[in-house]
Amino acid sequence: MSQERGAGKTALLAYLSQAALAHDWISANVSAAPGMLEDILERANKAASEFIPKREGARLKGVSIGGIDLDWEFKEAEKDNWRARMNALFKQLDRFDMGLLITIDEVNVSNEEMLQLTSVYQHFVREGRKTALLMAELPHKVSALLRDDSASFLRRSQQHQLGRIPDFEIADALIKTIEARGRP
Repeated sequence: MSQERGAGKTALLAYLSQAALAHDWISANVSAAPGMLEDILERANKAASEFIPKREGARLKGVSIGGIDLDWEFKEAEKDNWRARMNALFKQLDRFDMGLLITIDEVNVSNEEMLQLTSVYQHFVREGRKTALLMAELPHKVSALLRDDSASFLRRSQQHQLGRIPDFEIADALIKTIEARGRP
């Protein structure tokens, strides 16, 4: 989806994320910025935290009562790549028949992670993962992303261009919003 600044792209993404919750989906809402992939994973894990048990980094291995010694065992840091960790999350979500909506605001083709996401996302779809990807940005930035060789999957995906909202609908929405707050 694309449109001009201030047209409500971010608000629409937020609305669709809320709608996903009503259909037993969780959402990970991020902006296309450095660290975006880890942010997606962290936000998805947080959104699923009531369903998926948290993994602990350390566990008590032994206790020595006399000298009060505690022996801890520390789990090694994650060695899997982002795709593998996402697939582990999808497996856990599958147990609850839950899907994951990923929303990306401020699409930026110069962000290497944006291109990595578009490349990996096609594998999620091909593997039958219960997932959806919504992205928003101005038309020229979306076009730049779609022109990239690694985004061929996106070119074949369903796209929606937001058209101009008629002035009377904008006026009506403003009036209703103001009046709902008890103002004339």
